[in-house]
Amino acid sequence: MANTLTVTLYITVLFLYICEYGTISADECQQIDSCSCQFPDGTKIDLSPLSSNDIDIPRFYDVPVFPGSDDMFSWNPCADFQQPSSSTCQGVAVCHIHLAPPIAVYFNLGSSDSATFTTNDAGQVELSYRHVEPGTTPPQRSAHIALLCDESEDGNLLPLFEIDPGSGQFHFELHSKHTCYVEHKRSDDDAGISFSIGTIVCWSALALVLIYVVGGVGYNSLYKKNTGIERIPNVAAWTKLPGLIKDGFKFVFTCGRVSEEYRDI
Repeated sequence: MANTLTVTLYITVLFLYICEYGTISADECQQIDSCSCQFPDGTKIDLSPLSSNDIDIPRFYDVPVFPGSDDMFSWNPCADFQQPSSSTCQGVAVCHIHLAPPIAVYFNLGSSDSATFTTNDAGQVELSYRHVEPGTTPPQRSAHIALLCDESEDGNLLPLFEIDPGSGQFHFELHSKHTCYVEHKRSDDDAGISFSIGTIVCWSALALVLIYVVGGVGYNSLYKKNTGIERIPNVAAWTKLPGLIKDGFKFVFTCGRVSEEYRDI
């Protein structure tokens, strides 16, 4: 029974893992370059229309956290820029400006070559930059920009500042029509619908289950002349399944320790 339980548990976990992580890749936006990414179905996000070609003038320049704030941010999506009057924000993608009268302090939050696209469980795409500067506190600073679709906005950057104060991780929201997924124009050769491995496995498993159930019920009804619940294929094994699952969870949560019920007499 223990061997059967172990095999059943492993198969169940493996199937759930493949279905979960095999299909989630269909929602990941694979990076093309520092300002664009593409989904497996061909749709993509391209921020190049928001990028400035002037190295001295980023697309989003000195954007305050709120009106009158001492903290501002500059960002250029596709090409690095030089923040005026700053020696630390030269060749950067994101710069944090902190006003400390009579001077301003500048912090490098990452250059274009550190850009990475990620997709969270909710399907929201985020563009991140990182800069490591040993000897400073914190040694690593980063910018995390949530790319939110808004057809009414060409480009509106909203700094959310540090969600975790002192972490050096600065969060933003970009509301723009350019973050909406753009349909990729496929050629006739690749115009077919693409599926992930996980999707294929899950649909194949579902088809096998349907064949098993329908075929088994038909065989038991027509050839074995069974009636009622006995028409279900392998009904005896299926009635034991809830108990096996229960034993499996008990085995996992007790780390295999023998319970009082199974002590030698």
